Amino acid sequence: MRLALNLLSAHVGAGIVCNRALLGALARVHAAAEYHVVLGRTQEALARAVPPGFHVHRLRFDSRRLAARLFVEQVVLPFLLWRWQIDVLYSVGNLTTLVSPCPTVVVVENANPFSIFRLRWTWQQRLRNIVLRHLSRASAKRAWRVRFVSQTSRDALVPHLGIQPDKTFVIPHAAGPWDEIQPEDGLPPRFVLTVSSLAPHKNLERLIQAFARLVGEGSYEGSLLIVGAPVDRSTVRAVERLLERLGLERRVTLLGEVPHERLAGLYRRADAFVTASLEETFGLPVLEAMGFGVPVVVGEFVPARAGSCLPFREICGDAALYCDPLSPESIAEALARAVSDRGVRTELTARAKARAALFTWDETARALKTVFRVGCLAHAGSRRDH
Repeated sequence: MRLALNLLSAHVGAGIVCNRALLGALARVHAAAEYHVVLGRTQEALARAVPPGFHVHRLRFDSRRLAARLFVEQVVLPFLLWRWQIDVLYSVGNLTTLVSPCPTVVVVENANPFSIFRLRWTWQQRLRNIVLRHLSRASAKRAWRVRFVSQTSRDALVPHLGIQPDKTFVIPHAAGPWDEIQPEDGLPPRFVLTVSSLAPHKNLERLIQAFARLVGEGSYEGSLLIVGAPVDRSTVRAVERLLERLGLERRVTLLGEVPHERLAGLYRRADAFVTASLEETFGLPVLEAMGFGVPVVVGEFVPARAGSCLPFREICGDAALYCDPLSPESIAEALARAVSDRGVRTELTARAKARAALFTWDETARALKTVFRVGCLAHAGSRRDH
């Protein structure tokens, strides 16, 4: 069984973390297969994580450039798949090779191109989302199977993709394992943590407004730490202006993107973890925080908004506090309970650890192994027919 893993879209955050962990899990549970991992020249973190025995193909281009990535995926990769005699192609990041000589499995894990919200993206990102929307539809229609990482995202995005549900399947992500946890120095004595890129759909302005209410009511003496890459300039400027207007420059710290191994020390020290994001397909940092027993506050639309994509009820169950992400008052109320109510904190800690333990990378890899086997059989059958 020859499998190609197209990881060209995995450059930051969860993209690196999830695929790095998945590579290790596939090596443990499906070592008999022959793997070909396709990466661009800038993907050093993933290249270092490829297990021994896997074939690594570092193509000489910067796959962060969408135009270059599309050229490689649609023009170069079909020839390579044929030359390597690949049985199944697995592609992350919504897009796959449209003229693949073998069955393809595409992972739809970016909801931004199909957002129901009028978000303040730059014109470049709006154009990128338009391109991704059309190519995601084409990829999903061309793919043999389409993977979603939550049932919620499948329900929300299948109508946009124009495909039948019977060609889709759900296999969630997982969290960990972690290397040895290093102590974090220079942190505030107490803090609430959020791990979130600075992008419009992350809803950071309402989160900061909620934290301002918490501070103004005297409900919390700690800080708010925001960890994440500044991917959208307009969002960064809006957050900085809001902090200045609210006088929170000393209470809210933008740490930027930090190495994943440092996150463990932040999770372990946090009083609570919060995300007010308006749309996610999974939400890996939430599951990571739960694994450390951190009280978690997440958003939920009640009643549900048609076409919205927030899977936290599916992931967290009864192990989190829920709020309306469009209401700073609701976010502040949930945060106040998470940081101040000892009974709630104790209960959430126990439930969070138990819930997070249900998601493992080995189970994810085993489920994918079954999909790959069926795809190989389908490919063998098509070759016999020809």
